[in-house]
Amino acid sequence: MAILWTIFTLPLLLAGPSFWPWYFNWFAVPSFVQGVLWFLYSSFMDSTRGQTFGKMFMNLKVTVTDGKPPTFGLTVIRNISKIYWLLLLIDVIIGMATVGDPYQKYSDRFAGTTVVSTITRSMIIPAPPSPPVPTPSST
Repeated sequence: MAILWTIFTLPLLLAGPSFWPWYFNWFAVPSFVQGVLWFLYSSFMDSTRGQTFGKMFMNLKVTVTDGKPPTFGLTVIRNISKIYWLLLLIDVIIGMATVGDPYQKYSDRFAGTTVVSTITRSMIIPAPPSPPVPTPSST
């Protein structure tokens, strides 16, 4: 999101010093806008595909704890903390500090969702066989 925000606001920075005070004085506004965009993106992608592009890259997927795909309402609950980075940090810390599934943020527990691996046993490349052990020759 930070990269996209920089791309979209770069024209303001390049427009000249008259726009710089607006951009730098409203630092919290771009951060909040980035958070809202990240929240909307994550909620939409998690509900339609079960994963964001980052989760696809890491072979992870969001599911309901019974294995079904999450609804948009559940993904809104699980991603609400992404609006502001401090809320997300608290969400993750409380999720790790409390008893329960270690793959759940605190908001995941409210939504009944979890993150699972998409790697199946058949996708794991087996180790090559060991070379045969030479037998001692009899002399």
